[in-house]
Amino acid sequence: MKKLFFATLMVVSLLLANLATASEEGQELNTRKGFLIGFGGSGGGEFNELNNGYGGMEFRIGTGINENFLVYVQSDFLMTHDKDADLDTSFADLLIKAQAIFNNGMYAGIGVGFTTIEIDLGDGFNYEEGGWSFNTAIGYEIRIKKSFAISPEVNLTYRGIDGFSFPTVGGTLHLGWYF
Repeated sequence: MKKLFFATLMVVSLLLANLATASEEGQELNTRKGFLIGFGGSGGGEFNELNNGYGGMEFRIGTGINENFLVYVQSDFLMTHDKDADLDTSFADLLIKAQAIFNNGMYAGIGVGFTTIEIDLGDGFNYEEGGWSFNTAIGYEIRIKKSFAISPEVNLTYRGIDGFSFPTVGGTLHLGWYF
């Protein structure tokens, strides 16, 4: 499942990069300085005793300080399911992130914030707890239209909740707009 997700992400990114080249010719792009908003789908794996795959989504809103530096709030939601243990786990993160964009469209970001976990066992047991999260990401921004960009991204998130560690590694296909 993970290999299929990353292969699909790579194919879509290559196709969109081809479109981006054609779309940008003769078109002036909006600056990144100012208001930004976006969302995306994500998938990856949880690397602890459970080793489950996950799927989720993210939402961003913030501002571009200048053409090469963004600051935004990111909200992530992801879920895992372990059918053998009849266990559902969900995380909700709220992060403050900073992102540096390099001249070629590559970028790196880092964020810190709060997280919650909800664990639901099939026998009716339910557990909720809050903690903190730390996120790093690298990606490539492909400008498609004047205000629109698509960004495939690889990220690592570490969550500390009630003395337990919940690290995840995954990919996100982010759709963003600059105004």
